[in-house]
Amino acid sequence: MYFSVTPIITFCGKTRIGYATGFFYKDLTTGDMYLITNRHVIINETKQYFPEYIVIRVHIDRHDLTKNREVKIQLYKNGKPIWIEHPNLSFDNQIGAIPDIVAIPVQPENNWLVDPLSKNIFPPLDIVLVPGDDLIVLGYPLGFYDEHHNLPIARRAALSSPFGVRFRGYPFFLVDAKLHVGTSGAPVFTKPTTAIVRKEKVEISSRPVTFFIGVHSAIYPNLELSIVWYAWIIEEIIRKSP
Repeated sequence: MYFSVTPIITFCGKTRIGYATGFFYKDLTTGDMYLITNRHVIINETKQYFPEYIVIRVHIDRHDLTKNREVKIQLYKNGKPIWIEHPNLSFDNQIGAIPDIVAIPVQPENNWLVDPLSKNIFPPLDIVLVPGDDLIVLGYPLGFYDEHHNLPIARRAALSSPFGVRFRGYPFFLVDAKLHVGTSGAPVFTKPTTAIVRKEKVEISSRPVTFFIGVHSAIYPNLELSIVWYAWIIEEIIRKSP
C-alpha cells in the first residue's frame, strides 16, 4: 500500500496553494495508469481555486526508502484540463462535486517504484462489512508525514453507515475518524484480516487480506464523520460510462 500513495502539493505559478493525497490506479484492460485524487484538490470554482500544476513524490529504490524524487504534473495542456471526470458529474451546495473524484493520466518513468491499486482489490460483492468495523485511511494530514522515507500516515476509521448502501442516495458511505485537511483523496482500506466474511460463508486466508473500498473526500462539519466515495466509481470514470 505504501508504494501506491503519494503526497500532492498544488501550485499556482511558484506559489504553493494546497496539499492533499493521491494514489496510483491501473486500468487492467488497457494498462493505463492514473493518479486518483479529489476534484476539489485540483479545481474549485466556488472558491476560485485553480492550481496550474501539482508536484508528487515517488520512490525510486525499493530497498532504500530515503531515495525518492519529486515529479511535476501540469494540469492543463493547450489550455484544456488533462484530468478525467465522471460522465455524470453534478454539484451539490453542501457536498460539492458528485462524485468528488478525478483521474489524472500519468506515464511512470522507468525508475518510479509504484504499486498501483486496481479493481483486483475491490471487495467481493457479497462481502459483509458492518457499522463499527475498522478501516484504514492512508494519507497526509495537514501535510504531515515521514518525508525522510516518503511514507504516509495511517489513520484508523470506523464504518459509520451501511456498506454498499448509497448514503442519502449518493454513491458514498460514511466513516467515523479524525481526519484533516491533507487527507482529501486518500484511499480507504479494510483492516487486514485472515477471515473474510461473506453472506453465505467465511473464507480463511493463509495470509492477511485487505480490500480497497473507497476514496476519502470531505468531513461533515462538527460531526467528525467523513465522506468516502465507493471505489468502483473510479472504473466508471476511466471507462467514461456510468
